[in-house]
Amino acid sequence: MNFIEFWNKLVFQPKKFFTEDFNDESSPFLFITIAIYGMSNIIDRIEKQFSKADFNGNLHEYEWMNSWLEYWLGVVIFGALSGYFFYYLGGWFYNVRIKWSDGTSDIKKAKFLFLYPEFVPSLIHFLTVVFFMMQSPVPYDPNADLKLIELVGLALLIIAVFYSVYISYIGVTSTTDVSINKARLWFLTLPIIFYTLVYSSMIVFVFYSYYS
Repeated sequence: MNFIEFWNKLVFQPKKFFTEDFNDESSPFLFITIAIYGMSNIIDRIEKQFSKADFNGNLHEYEWMNSWLEYWLGVVIFGALSGYFFYYLGGWFYNVRIKWSDGTSDIKKAKFLFLYPEFVPSLIHFLTVVFFMMQSPVPYDPNADLKLIELVGLALLIIAVFYSVYISYIGVTSTTDVSINKARLWFLTLPIIFYTLVYSSMIVFVFYSYYS
């Protein structure tokens, strides 16, 4: 299986992926999946730090990171470390939700069930920054207008996040013995409500920051 086949199957045929190709640590492209997931986490944290500093008027304190070389060094180095940390932390909580859904506890499987759905929005987030880099001399410009790639990337990211909830639900119901009704609550309904609140707040903040 090459990467394109892996991506298409995970995204467009998640049930087939989890029943035919999902095999814990032997699942395809595991290292790349963890790396991209970790780097996306760090990118998100850096973006939030830039926005927070700009909002508070102390953006100058982060000028040392506002160049693409330092930015990517930080993303790669800390992304590798955080990828494994959040992979284990997210897997732990995923296993808790499996138990809340009357499924058999399996922390090892839970880590991979958590990781692969998260990879979908993580890759889109990562690629959006790569394309943005081609259009901007610095990672964060407080005076720049909102670029089309940022708007498109944000829209795709939001869609991918919500779709990853569906992929996660398919994965957990296909590979574990959870109660379907309880899994709908813990792996569909509550995550959708949570992300709706998060992204609604984020969209309001983004537009307020750029147009205020």
